[in-house]
Amino acid sequence: LFHVKFCYARHGAGFQPLPSGGAFVKIYAPHATQVSVAAAWSAWIPMHNLLNTGNGWWELDISSEPTRDYLFQVGSAYKIFIVSENGESYWRPDPWSRKQDGTPLGNSL
Repeated sequence: LFHVKFCYARHGAGFQPLPSGGAFVKIYAPHATQVSVAAAWSAWIPMHNLLNTGNGWWELDISSEPTRDYLFQVGSAYKIFIVSENGESYWRPDPWSRKQDGTPLGNSL
């Protein structure tokens, strides 16, 4: 089983809807070759690829779009999709989410 190493919570990490619309995503996954966000607004297809910013951090600004912003409301389910160095893929909750849907590897809300 591939374990993504997450560091202690830091201000600005995780998935954060922005007041102006859209969202900022920052995830720590040092052994990943790809990190993406997927949710209802993308039909659960991992299409928002984060950029590797170094030292294990991955970030992305998701642009504002009226339909997607509606789905960004507090309580919307999403997950992080990770591809490891050995090519295996994993769905993981956001370690900084305020809530999960009840299971350890369930959706972040």
